[in-house]
Amino acid sequence: MCGADVPAGAACNTITNVATAITPTCTTATMASGSGGTIVDGTYVMTSQTYYGTSGCASTPLAATFVYSAGCVQEITTAAGISFTATVSLDVHGTNQVTKTVACVYPSLAGATLDTPTITFTATPTTLTLFTHNSGTGSTNPDRLESFQKL
Repeated sequence: MCGADVPAGAACNTITNVATAITPTCTTATMASGSGGTIVDGTYVMTSQTYYGTSGCASTPLAATFVYSAGCVQEITTAAGISFTATVSLDVHGTNQVTKTVACVYPSLAGATLDTPTITFTATPTTLTLFTHNSGTGSTNPDRLESFQKL
């Protein structure tokens, strides 16, 4: 599994966050599912984040950059002056689903409510959109759509 060799208490990767901060939005609408595609290796930056099924959501600006290569994601997200690094394996199955296996998160998110590990996606050669359907999964996090642009 990618990132399994990271020592305890160490940053998960050395990715530089090159994304411009965005402010999340929220809507009471129901979120669609992704339509699939081929996830292209490369560096991606977050261009939007929308929470679904809620009229109130986080408004703290955040920036996220990740590098995808051969099923492994190395990510850095910065919000409220704090940077989190993560290394995640993505197992693509079916035409539009991935299962996330988290190998490393720094600093630790112990005690945090986690998302469902299986999400849907839509991929083009230059974009990736992730659809996290938490409703009905036991997670109390709202459904969330995140869009990324490949650099």
